[in-house]
Amino acid sequence: MYEDFPPGSSGLLGLIRSAIKAVPAVRYALAVAAIGAAVALIAGFTIDLRVAVFGIIILFVFMAVMVVFARLASVAAGSLYVLAMVLAWAAVILVISTSILLLTSVFFNWPRPLSRWIEGTAAVTPTASSNFVLTIYVHGPGGPYDRVLKSKGSVLLNIGGAPRSASIGPDGEAIFPEIPSNFRGQNASVGLDSEEYEMSDPSETIRLDGKSTYLAVRKKSGQITVHVQDEKGAPLAGVEIFVAGQTKLTDRHGDAEILIPGDKMKPELAGTAILPGYDTWSADNLVPNSNGLTIVLTKR
Repeated sequence: MYEDFPPGSSGLLGLIRSAIKAVPAVRYALAVAAIGAAVALIAGFTIDLRVAVFGIIILFVFMAVMVVFARLASVAAGSLYVLAMVLAWAAVILVISTSILLLTSVFFNWPRPLSRWIEGTAAVTPTASSNFVLTIYVHGPGGPYDRVLKSKGSVLLNIGGAPRSASIGPDGEAIFPEIPSNFRGQNASVGLDSEEYEMSDPSETIRLDGKSTYLAVRKKSGQITVHVQDEKGAPLAGVEIFVAGQTKLTDRHGDAEILIPGDKMKPELAGTAILPGYDTWSADNLVPNSNGLTIVLTKR
């Protein structure tokens, strides 16, 4: 192309033309220098190297197509006419297709958002195929096969600040489908929604790795609250209360609160109140966590 410089050109252009005539290999050195200048410009403007490489490749492709067209143009119509037409139409279709894809990429984010290609910093939105399933088996103190909760309650999982809930199935399983793949390998806080049971370790977390895991639970503890008085309504202190193997004495106000361990919890419990000089009181229908019970002791 340097042969196209006007004859007698002075200055830098004339020097380059003379150098090419004297040493033809200089044109290749100039090409390397041009690529080096392009790299310098890319670095100077902090352009993503992927974009630069992609652009240079396209540039070379179009240069090759131009050379082919130039060759075909110098050949008379004949055996190569069909090849020239195919190549020309292929170039036109390529340009049109590229333009359409760029348009849809900018305005409709299809097939991929343009920012993904140019910036390379956009967050990747997990697709259904990249997500995974997590199954949590809820079990009691007896081990993994102690399925104390079957089709009752639900497991709560906090993933990236977004709480999720899964009902517990007939085999004690809680299934969380479609967990985004970018959470794989992280730990998530877990909870239990059940009227009868609570987590054995309230601070337990679950590792999100797509494998089945287990969650230990225990029966919730409860309490029985009583107020003991005599026939005249005066509070009785020091009354010994027995409920589910637990013992507590009433205070000076006649009140007592008995804590019932989870493993001893039942819908109704038996209880006894004993105070020397008074008749023993007993009942077998004490309901845990209910309103306070008033016990009246009769003096002997």
